[in-house]
Order: sequence, then C-alpha cells, then structure tokens
Amino acid sequence: MDGFVAALESRIQSMASTHELLSSSRWAGVALRELVRRELAPYASNNNTRIEGPEVILRAEAAQTIASVLHELTTNAAKYGALSKRKGRVAVRWHLAPNGQVPGPLTIAWREVGGPPVHVPSNSGYGRSVITELVPYELDGTARLVLHQAHTMPARSRATSRTSHGRPMAV
Repeated sequence: MDGFVAALESRIQSMASTHELLSSSRWAGVALRELVRRELAPYASNNNTRIEGPEVILRAEAAQTIASVLHELTTNAAKYGALSKRKGRVAVRWHLAPNGQVPGPLTIAWREVGGPPVHVPSNSGYGRSVITELVPYELDGTARLVLHQAHTMPARSRATSRTSHGRPMAV
C-alpha cells in the first residue's frame, strides 16, 4: 500500500508542477524543455541527463499529457532503468519534422543507456498504459515503447503529435 500511495503522490506532484507552469503563463503554453527539465530534476546528477531540441511551446492540453508521459518514463527510469544505476544516462530529444512551409509533427525520443538488463513485463501496468495510450487518445498522435535487451540501450519511447495551424505551439 505504501508504494501505491507514494506513486499516487508523485503523480499528483507532477500534475501540480505542470499546472504551476501553466498558471505562470496564464495557460498560454509551456516550454517543452522546462517540462522535461522539471521531471528529470529529482534524479539529475553528474551529467546523467541530456535534453536537446528546438524551442517548442506546448498548448495546455498537450503540456498536461506530455508531462504525464514524461513522469512515467522518468519514474520507470529511476526505479528500473538507467537512472537506477550510477553510470546510467537518459537523453530526451525532440524535433519538428519538416512539412512543407510549416513545422510538422513533434517527435520526442527518450533514450536510456547504462541501465540494468531490460526485462519485458508480461503485463501492462498503469505507467505503461499512460506512455502508450495517452498520446494517441489526448493528442491524436502516436506513441511507441521499444524495449531492447542489450545493456547499451535499455529503453526508448517515441511520442509523435500532430500540429494544427502549422505552429509549434499547437502541439
């Protein structure tokens, strides 16, 4: 029961942090870089995280969804993945795919290296459901979770969301 309560409190804290960012911008949007930074901050030390990508402002709905996915990826990395090991590293990168004259879909890639061997779970828990189902449901995008058995690349997730009106803010 203690684990459930701790996980719930952690998810609520993540949502509160996202709402704080949204409130400070009067719900006009949140920088993706700041969302990623805040989620990784409790586990970041000795250059174990890398955050790369162009300036992208997420609209409120997208920010809440992406923050939930990032939270699940981060806590999983801290419990079972790269952030659970001293030499483990997490890299989060994103880009807007070119689409003619306007920015195309936003792609976010999460990559872990230096973590323990990956054991693919036989069942899908809440966190995995959030990672793979929330982006398609909330953002009409796609999310893929690819687990590799090799020590060099234990886990990677990719979320892609369509933009509307061709602006990064519409993600």
